[in-house]
Amino acid sequence: MLNGMSSFATGALLMVAGSAGAQDAERWPVPFERLSGTLYTVLNVAPDDSSYGLTLFLSQTVVQPFFSEAGPVASAFMYYVRPQPITFARYGFRINASELTGANDSSRAFQIFTASAPVMVASWPQLLTVNLLGGTPYPILQLTTPRGGGKPIEQVLVPLSAAIAMVRVEIDVGAGTAGRVRYWIDADYSEQPTGVLDDEGNGLDNAAWSGVIGAAIGMSSTTSQFRAMGGGTLTIDQIGSSDDLLFGDNFEFGLQ
Repeated sequence: MLNGMSSFATGALLMVAGSAGAQDAERWPVPFERLSGTLYTVLNVAPDDSSYGLTLFLSQTVVQPFFSEAGPVASAFMYYVRPQPITFARYGFRINASELTGANDSSRAFQIFTASAPVMVASWPQLLTVNLLGGTPYPILQLTTPRGGGKPIEQVLVPLSAAIAMVRVEIDVGAGTAGRVRYWIDADYSEQPTGVLDDEGNGLDNAAWSGVIGAAIGMSSTTSQFRAMGGGTLTIDQIGSSDDLLFGDNFEFGLQ
């Protein structure tokens, strides 16, 4: 698997609900044509609806049909890998954590998005990761991106103002000030970004990572605290990307 996707390791128990025809590849959000998970993983897509996504049903006690033991809260994600990296990409998705339980502490966290590079620089293969941390009354987003020039990673915490939030990110890969990450919370790309990761105007200088080779959206890398306390449901939908990798295969949904 893509080196940057290793953090999207699957867990022990997952059930994802969706329409019967949702596994038709042409129904998947561009360009996320692959799904990794365990049991009952299908897309949650209604006919003629662009609200593509996953609904994860999380349980501490439900027994898997083909196993004799109950599993902990698990993971699943949609992902794709490009043949060549790109230096500019946008991704958008909506988080609905209104039915997520036992996740009101910052130690109860998991990863919901990652965009990875084809090379690993300073032991860091991801150009951007987005984690969902527990918070009161609403969750907190944690965005992390690397910086070149031997500098440590840059990270920001963004408290959400509601349990449901639309998240949009933009990744620029380049030397010096050309490298940056911008993000929008409940706002369109045409509006001023909610925030920018650019080393305080100096730029991320992230050209050494070459570009985005793939990305994944879902739930993974859950902390032990979340696995011990998490439950309920989490929905990630309205998924889209500016990457037109698969438009030649009759995919029609993307972010321009």
